[in-house]
Amino acid sequence: MMKRKRRWFVVAGVILLVALSVVLVLYSKNKKDTPTISKVQQYVKYDVEKAYELALSELENNCDRASILTDVKTLDYVMSLNFVGLSDSKTNNEIVDLLSSYDSKATFFISGIVAAEDSDLLQRLDKEGHDMGSNGLNGDAYMEKLPSKELVNSFVRTNGIINTYIDQKESILLYCSATEYTDQVLQAAYASGNEQVVKSNYVVNYGSFTSYEQVKGYIHKLPRGAILTVKLEGELEGIEYQPSVTEEDPAKDMQAGIEESEVLEGTKEEKLVKITEWILRAIQEERIENVLCKDLSAYYDASLEKDYSNVLQKVGVPAKAYQSIPNKPGKVGFVFRGISDEGELKTALTFLKEQDYRATFFVTGDEVIQYPERITEIVASGHEIGNGGMTGKDVTTMNPQEAYFEIMKCDELLKEQLGDTVKIFMPGYGKYNKTTEQVAGLLKYTIVTYNKYPIASKEVSVEQVDEYFNSPLKSGDIIYIPFGVSMQFKEILSTLAKKVEEGNRAVDTVSILLQNIVLQTEEQTVTTTIATSKNQTKKPVKDSTITVVDKKKEKEEREKEKVEKEKEKEKEKEKEKKQKEEEAIVKEANKLRKLNKGQVSKVNRLVHTTDLVVGYSFSGVSRGDVVDKVLAKLKGLNIHATFFVSMKDIQNSKKTIDKIVKEGHELQILLLDSNGRTYTEVATTILKIKDFIDETYQQNANLVRYAYDVDYEKEVLEAISATNCQVIGQSVSVAISKVEKDASEDEILEVISHQGHLVATRGYIAHFRMDYYENPTVIAKVLEMIKEEKVDTIGYLDEGIKKNGYQFETLSEIVSGKGVYQYPLTKSTILDATKGKIGKGRLASENIFEYIAKRYVGNNSIKTIAALPGFTEEEIEKIDKTGRFTSDKVLFLSFDDWGSDAAITKLLYVLNKYNVKATFFIRTNYVLENPNLLRAIALNGHDIASHTNSHMVLANSTDQPGVYSNLDDKQAEELQDDFIKSYDILQSIIGDLQIDNRPSLQTFMRPPTLAVSKKGLEAIFDAGASLVISGDFSTHDYEAKSVSEVVETMKNGIVESKDKKSLIQNGSIIVMHMSDNAKYTAEALDIVIPYYLSQGYHFARISDYLGNGELISSKEQR
Repeated sequence: MMKRKRRWFVVAGVILLVALSVVLVLYSKNKKDTPTISKVQQYVKYDVEKAYELALSELENNCDRASILTDVKTLDYVMSLNFVGLSDSKTNNEIVDLLSSYDSKATFFISGIVAAEDSDLLQRLDKEGHDMGSNGLNGDAYMEKLPSKELVNSFVRTNGIINTYIDQKESILLYCSATEYTDQVLQAAYASGNEQVVKSNYVVNYGSFTSYEQVKGYIHKLPRGAILTVKLEGELEGIEYQPSVTEEDPAKDMQAGIEESEVLEGTKEEKLVKITEWILRAIQEERIENVLCKDLSAYYDASLEKDYSNVLQKVGVPAKAYQSIPNKPGKVGFVFRGISDEGELKTALTFLKEQDYRATFFVTGDEVIQYPERITEIVASGHEIGNGGMTGKDVTTMNPQEAYFEIMKCDELLKEQLGDTVKIFMPGYGKYNKTTEQVAGLLKYTIVTYNKYPIASKEVSVEQVDEYFNSPLKSGDIIYIPFGVSMQFKEILSTLAKKVEEGNRAVDTVSILLQNIVLQTEEQTVTTTIATSKNQTKKPVKDSTITVVDKKKEKEEREKEKVEKEKEKEKEKEKEKKQKEEEAIVKEANKLRKLNKGQVSKVNRLVHTTDLVVGYSFSGVSRGDVVDKVLAKLKGLNIHATFFVSMKDIQNSKKTIDKIVKEGHELQILLLDSNGRTYTEVATTILKIKDFIDETYQQNANLVRYAYDVDYEKEVLEAISATNCQVIGQSVSVAISKVEKDASEDEILEVISHQGHLVATRGYIAHFRMDYYENPTVIAKVLEMIKEEKVDTIGYLDEGIKKNGYQFETLSEIVSGKGVYQYPLTKSTILDATKGKIGKGRLASENIFEYIAKRYVGNNSIKTIAALPGFTEEEIEKIDKTGRFTSDKVLFLSFDDWGSDAAITKLLYVLNKYNVKATFFIRTNYVLENPNLLRAIALNGHDIASHTNSHMVLANSTDQPGVYSNLDDKQAEELQDDFIKSYDILQSIIGDLQIDNRPSLQTFMRPPTLAVSKKGLEAIFDAGASLVISGDFSTHDYEAKSVSEVVETMKNGIVESKDKKSLIQNGSIIVMHMSDNAKYTAEALDIVIPYYLSQGYHFARISDYLGNGELISSKEQR
């Protein structure tokens, strides 16, 4: 009881402080980021009572309902681990330590009471990348029984408390313990700013398990895409007892049993820690990816719930089915299944290499997801991959939809990884029926089973296998060899090799056997008799006609044999010629390897350039119908693109390639897994494609890629470097497995946008796999939509004419453009003037205040002890509170934060239009995703300085308006690290640039929200900052509703109070934003800049006046 009362006092204090905030205007003036969610979210941190009133108003207006985030349908081995409630501090921190040791992230759903009591834990969770969600004010269960107002009160106040301790930018997830999500609960959640609520079907606590073996079995049986919640406080409620976890996937083998099962002992808290460790270990051993709850929906696979009845209504030719494949060369086939057994897979690959056999490995879709590297190894070893079904289950027990999905989904996954598939399907257990034949036929598959199954059980010995083959192997026999069955696997493989040798057979892939299949026909015979007279006895006689025919036939046979021999000679000559050419190419490749001296090509998936260019690239030219649509669309849009072709394309699609070149497009080099992964294999393939393109089309091909994303092995990169080529990637791939192959252009574009590709960047490359989607028109439509929505939206409309727009070029033009630069910069290219400037320990211990006072440019609204914590009244009198440092008739435009090409390119155009230079204070935690844009800003002649890396503040806000607190030592050290990281990022991109003989990169910074404390300023100056600059005029451009509003503000000022109005004046430092939500800033500047120029003002960079932290007089101004 005492503990509960103490908690309520803490919470009441926090809520009271939050409720007393009445300085929303001051906050919004200094805050650079606009809220991302509802009005409730805007107020919840600073005025919880206002937020509560708004939430009730939303509720009265019948607002929307929160969506439910629960288990997702997916084929990926993925789950989300959550924790609800908190235990004692020691236990909580031990659990977070465990998460760190397993490199795993989780979502913690915490009640308002607990959050207020353990703010240190919240800050640790936030810092280490975990998510925090709301569990309501008290963590109550059965919340559907509460009235709406009580629900809103609980949700809003908890959101306010969480936001007090962490800077939550998105809608907070809500988890209601043991609660039915009725419409009333969902509507109250949405009104309170919680746009999503989490429902977990699997909830455990300290008493759910007694051994690791139980946990391992439980995790193994969890459905893919499940949300697992660990309850850290209290017992499970009735509805929290999870449903029985049934085996989802019998094809996924469990590891060998745990020899010594660990048993759970200790207190509740110790059990919680142990169970958490077991869960994390089991997740790791089961190769399951644990993702944050908010990210789980991204793994949703619509194909699992799709209705395929329309497809199944099509009339198709049933698939042919073979148990054996008699063939002209008389070869036999080895087929393997079960690559989850890595040890036996390696044994098999070694055996096949020693015997010079090529085999077929049938894999399931699940194995494609779990073991992509093993499939790559199989293909690189010269073998083929066949379709073993999505799950490998008995297809004869499935209805038509299930059977279709079983084959189709595995085909889709194989194609995604390999770029091409062998259309051979082996059903699980070798069983199939007419339904199987029909759906396989629709998918253009051939069914293959087997007629030899020597390893039918674990007990089978080498002797029994030897006896099994009591007669020699016949042409076309298919020997099925499952992994993970026999204890004498290696010895049995040796026995099979003997049987192959005894039968004088060769071993090859199933597809080779099918290519050379022999159809058995009855032999034709002719019997000739001569009729005799009635008085003669009938008897066979020698027929001279037959003799003549036989001689003629014999002559024809001789002639035919002669022709065949001539053909064989020609073939031998051609073969010899090709062999010599091959030897010459191998020799050339080896020569290049020596000259290359082990260098490897860099894997730059993006082009680092500041040119205003973007590009389209394509692969999959085998789809001639798609190519025709694409070429027509590119011609209509006047775009020249890049098409990547493989040796297979050259052999099979030469006419299509001719057509591509005729339309003015360029060709580059496409590698396939079937080309191999050794240096020689890759280098010779590249040289062949290069020679073909050069000799046939007089183009120089030197860009290399696969059709899909791969991890480039060292020998592959060495081959690319040695052949004077480079790796090229893409910004976005327009072939996404989470989108169905029959998806529409709108569905494809929506997924691309959800992946963060809202607008193109400089050097943006969109890659299209033309052989991926079924609809032959969809690629052409998507490429036009990307141009319209992500490229054409960039640029500035000046008197109806678009300026600074991005142009399409071929990839070879993009990578050789003037704006291409090296990233990251090497130490030797970085200017000495930017080196060694930033680092800890730069501030002398004496005269610290005097140092700060000379180098801090403040703000005219921050001038009290409450607003400047750590300073004395006497010191406050001495530091700057004007936000200006000169009375010259000059204005300093400054821009904070970061944004997209759409926003920043507009700003750069308007500034260049009037030859105005500005200062850009960069928040760097998103810059690495688009370094090209940062470098473009610097090359346009502007100052670049830090706004910290993660928007870390220099003073702590409190619940009282305008009152801040000093940083503690830990916070000050974290701030220093953040600022230093920010400078390092900027230096790695623009550290080599200088304008007017001084570096583009400056050592001054702008404090986030403009709030400062003495400790915060000391930390920044001790890290080497030369100046800390706030400024005197904030435009609030991020919350403006129109161009005219920004113009009005900049011309006529801002009314701050009844007696105070801020105006732009001589020396004003104007605070603006480059973020996308400041969408009227560029147009407003196009009006305001000429206005102030006409008033006699000029514009300057801050570095034009301030250098090395010292004020430069107007006479000395550079």
